[in-house]
Amino acid sequence: MAKYTPQQFYNFACNEYRRAEAIIQEMSALCKSAIATFSFEVAMREFDYILQTALFHAAVVDNQFVPNERVFIKEITRYGDVLLLLEKKTGTKISWDDIALLDAEYKVKMAKILLNSAKEFADDFVGFFAALDAVVTERDFLQELDECVNKIIVAFTGVDGEVIENESDPCAENVMNEINIAKQVYKCLLKDAWADFVKNNG
Repeated sequence: MAKYTPQQFYNFACNEYRRAEAIIQEMSALCKSAIATFSFEVAMREFDYILQTALFHAAVVDNQFVPNERVFIKEITRYGDVLLLLEKKTGTKISWDDIALLDAEYKVKMAKILLNSAKEFADDFVGFFAALDAVVTERDFLQELDECVNKIIVAFTGVDGEVIENESDPCAENVMNEINIAKQVYKCLLKDAWADFVKNNG
């Protein structure tokens, strides 16, 4: 990761976010043809909650929340802000700027609350699109979204400025921990729910 700047990682992630947005736009158009009230904007807001929750878990796994991580999570999405879910759940208003000042215990607690809060919206997202994906056999929408999200997660681990020369580099373990925790949260919120939907409605 040494040859790219934090800005280049962020730009790459933005491109992948736009790819995901285009995929969700396509899926939404198909859903809207059957359900007139279906909203692309609502679907994107739900996707943003999923993505931000996964990235937040990666950011705090090392008990740090550096400025570049804050900017990345806050700015990568366009439709939703998962901190609004936190406010509704706890009655506490907190900004992305505040998080770096929180102690490790509260960050972990916050991550759990965000995961539980995002789950409801993730299930709604999956309920529509997993059914669509099962019908449209010429495309694998889940795989396409996976590719975008996985690239965003990897790009996220590069914005904190850690330079990795090789696999034995001490920073490499931290980066892999961040990648793995983000992927686990994404899997929990979206991929597992998607698979369960297909299994139960197949």
